[in-house]
Amino acid sequence: MELRYELKGGMRKPLVKALEEITGRKAQYLGMPDMAYKIDTFTVSKEGTVSGDTDERVREVREILADTYGIRPAKPVPEGADEFTVMLPKGTVDIEKLMQILEGKGELIKKALGVSDLPVKETADMVTFPWFGTIDMAHRLTYTRFITALGIFSRGAKRVHKGQREIVNEKYTFRCFLLRLGFIGKEWKQDRRILLERLEGSSAFRNGVKKDETSLCGKD
Repeated sequence: MELRYELKGGMRKPLVKALEEITGRKAQYLGMPDMAYKIDTFTVSKEGTVSGDTDERVREVREILADTYGIRPAKPVPEGADEFTVMLPKGTVDIEKLMQILEGKGELIKKALGVSDLPVKETADMVTFPWFGTIDMAHRLTYTRFITALGIFSRGAKRVHKGQREIVNEKYTFRCFLLRLGFIGKEWKQDRRILLERLEGSSAFRNGVKKDETSLCGKD
């Protein structure tokens, strides 16, 4: 039995930490090529899929992760759905900081995702992002990872810049933002490509041309 959480890279950290606390064992990183974590008898794959030695133990940890840590498996999305909504456990999002992020980066996020508005709705235990109409599966997966990263970032951010700033180069600015969210390395290459495909400019250089400038992103 497997639990699919669709978390990659640094987004797996809350899941791995929770499993450490549940089992009382430290995680062991297995390195390349699997890039998985081993925690007691559980394994967290590079895609954020949890597996264990028995179905019974996997079911038990699924309930604990959901009830105690607010971490729930990703819900399957039907191919023919007319609208696509991302849902995150409320405990994984700092709503106040999230809204500040959307205030500052909203216009760029809307253009990157091809949406006209960024409504955020709360229920008793979930935060929903009904941002999308009909989109293909590749974009659904990337956008889910992006919104999940936004939620994790909002929880960990010590400060968030308020208000919008002038943008000279859309791709460069958004690429720097994606790196802050954890979209770093070859495993995120496809997601970065999708998230930058609608934006203008150069993702490598701030002013769009090489000249003497470096390709390093600043803090914002």
